[in-house]
Amino acid sequence: MYICNPIKREFSSAGSEHLPYKQGVTGSNPVTPTKPPKGGFFIMHYLYIIHSSKIDRYYIGETMDLEKRLSQHNNGTFVGCFTRRSNDWKYKLTIEFSSKAKAQKAERFIKKMNSRKFVQNLIDEYDWLKIRFEND
Repeated sequence: MYICNPIKREFSSAGSEHLPYKQGVTGSNPVTPTKPPKGGFFIMHYLYIIHSSKIDRYYIGETMDLEKRLSQHNNGTFVGCFTRRSNDWKYKLTIEFSSKAKAQKAERFIKKMNSRKFVQNLIDEYDWLKIRFEND
């Protein structure tokens, strides 16, 4: 995901339909940009598994900011959320992904397994998960 400043375009006195980027003509000038926009930067997303000793439960989620998200879980920020039951959540696993979509896909996969044993095994051996979803 790239975040950048809006690109300023030139205006034609004949109307915007005559500008080359509006015509959708392919050739030497591609219709969509092939390089990331100037000033853009890359944002990593993280899949995380947290555990509460108090209630002996795991929670799987995804975020851009691990420190802030753990604080939110422990402070009960999310109304009606499962993690509000406890305030002693600790990270058991964090995996960095190159995009939010990949992190969310991995999160859905783990939740779909619906198995505590699977989560515990994943904490010990997680390399395959990153490889599987980064290369999708």
